[in-house]
Amino acid sequence: AEHPDWYMKDSTGNFIPPLGTDWTDVIQLDWSQKGLQDYMIDAFKFWVNAGVDGFRVDHPHKTPPEFWERARIELEKIKPVLMLAENEEQLQFMEKGFDVNYAWELHHIMNEIAQGKRNVNDLRKYFKKEEMTYPPSVYRLIFMTNHDENSWAGTINERMGESQKAFAVFMFTVPGMPLIYNGQEDCLDKRLKFFERDPIVWKECNMTGFYKDLIRLKKENVSLWNGTSGGPMNEIKTAHPAGIFAFSRQKEGNRLLVFLNLSEKPVKIQPDLDAYEGNYSDFSTKNKVSLPLKDSLGLEAWGYKVLIQE
Repeated sequence: AEHPDWYMKDSTGNFIPPLGTDWTDVIQLDWSQKGLQDYMIDAFKFWVNAGVDGFRVDHPHKTPPEFWERARIELEKIKPVLMLAENEEQLQFMEKGFDVNYAWELHHIMNEIAQGKRNVNDLRKYFKKEEMTYPPSVYRLIFMTNHDENSWAGTINERMGESQKAFAVFMFTVPGMPLIYNGQEDCLDKRLKFFERDPIVWKECNMTGFYKDLIRLKKENVSLWNGTSGGPMNEIKTAHPAGIFAFSRQKEGNRLLVFLNLSEKPVKIQPDLDAYEGNYSDFSTKNKVSLPLKDSLGLEAWGYKVLIQE
């Protein structure tokens, strides 16, 4: 009503939904209007001044990257903010405007490994491509579920079965930013309704403490921190390349070794760990472990072991 010039219209003068969508509940903005951009930046400033630490932007790839760069400059004058883009392939948004974007391809690889359609070799190919695509400063959002996936593709249990804990450890230990969706830490096992209110009945379950421990693990070990603040991921080779994903990460004297059995069969491995000699603590059991190992390392189906150097 106040600024009809800020919106796109069809040939008959009617407002239209975003181009190429059926989103009839919203109207396509005309991003060429400087008054619109100024108004939106003022709205961002309002929330940052109110205490907000950042923003998740839905579908940013149909908007001008230069707007987000300008907005970022103005917001940083108030305080540092975190900007999350719900996109993946449009790298120009990550140059100056955003810090984090969604690892959609990795999400689908994880699902397909859990379903037996792919294996760990696909993860290796993925991370090699990541190294060539993104600079270390970019945070990649890693997730097993979110609002879209839960409602339309199914719950974690439906899509991933018994692999949830192994992939949760994966999310919190590989380079990237882990996402915990509403109820994931509460054993949510239903598809939430998408277009109407569908409250979660909050409780504690066997996953609550597990995710708390993973958050603590990532926070307390600098090698697992995000971007250039953390350590690089170096693969540890085993005789089971299709099922075992093993790696080390090290930063400022902090070292972790991670062994993941991303298959439905139990496995025993004897990796060469001479380069990692020392005393470690087992993340799960808190038991002391000396490396190199004298015996083989057994991993249950969808099992994992995280060793923290003392």
